[in-house]
Amino acid sequence: ARDDALAYVLGRPRREQTFEQDVAQFNLTSEVEGWAGPIGFATGVEWRQDSLSGFVDPKYNSGWKYGNYKVTTGKQNVKEIYAEAVVPLMDGLEFNGAARYTDYSNSGGVNTWKAGLTYMPIDDITFRLTQSRDIRSPNLSELFDAGTARTNGVNINGQSVDFVQNLQGTPTVGPEEADAFGFGVVLQPSFLPGFATSIDYYDIEVNGVIGFLTAQDVADACLVNNVQSYCSQLRYDANGRLQFIDLKYENLNTLLSEGVDIEASYAFGLGEGEMSLRFMTTHYMSRATDDRITVREEAGENTGSTPDWVYRATARYTMDALTVQLTARGHSDGVVDNRWIECSTNCPPSTNI
Repeated sequence: ARDDALAYVLGRPRREQTFEQDVAQFNLTSEVEGWAGPIGFATGVEWRQDSLSGFVDPKYNSGWKYGNYKVTTGKQNVKEIYAEAVVPLMDGLEFNGAARYTDYSNSGGVNTWKAGLTYMPIDDITFRLTQSRDIRSPNLSELFDAGTARTNGVNINGQSVDFVQNLQGTPTVGPEEADAFGFGVVLQPSFLPGFATSIDYYDIEVNGVIGFLTAQDVADACLVNNVQSYCSQLRYDANGRLQFIDLKYENLNTLLSEGVDIEASYAFGLGEGEMSLRFMTTHYMSRATDDRITVREEAGENTGSTPDWVYRATARYTMDALTVQLTARGHSDGVVDNRWIECSTNCPPSTNI
């Protein structure tokens, strides 16, 4: 009955996937008295294993030209050791730092760290400064995806050639690595209880952004630019006709992001209840991607997620069991896509930016 119910809701063929995570960790914390206050320290080790398995009726395991009915399987274990500390340096000035070494069974080891300062000259104002090295590890689909197929076409020697495109995981793809800088100030004026505002500037560079080349790029890399490492992704039948192009995840791009986050909130009593106002906005100064061929600036594009300004405002009134909330979202005007330009006279050379 259960299988029939699932088949009715989800249809057939159906692929079932199971995600599991096993974790073991050991942590120590301590505190000692320092020259300007208590120094907090923590260290620890951690092991975890992420695994992916599943089931599909064997009759759906092969012979399908479109979609993905194959089970994705794989596992990755991660070993980590870390240390972090909070150290008061003087009255109102505090240092916070952390370091971590992570070893991935599939792609090897990587170091991450953070160093920051927090300064509160008076109770109303707090300054914060942070520099860090961060990572994003590939997810299990990017590592082990069995492949999703669909038809496509590429241009080879001026002719359109049809084939089946198959996007697969790459077990050896490594983590993305980012260098991030942030500076901000928080205001909580004592003369206006319930009010707080903050402004933070950020500058982030991400290297090894995980992605994949398009089928046309793979074909051009092999057949035009003679990059042999991509030629194995083109598969032909016995008569030499192109049948498949396999797409694989790689650490391809660089991402540069710069902007400002602003937030303000105010909570105050109103009648028999409480009114809470909150406003958040982000100004995207730059968001550029570099795939080693073209640099594309995405800031100001309103079809994506990086208009010049994006904001969200909420007003919530609470009285006993009654809550009323109003939310407004919006963004500034801008362009549809920075890749396309319109010019009629004295046009500069197009840089695709």
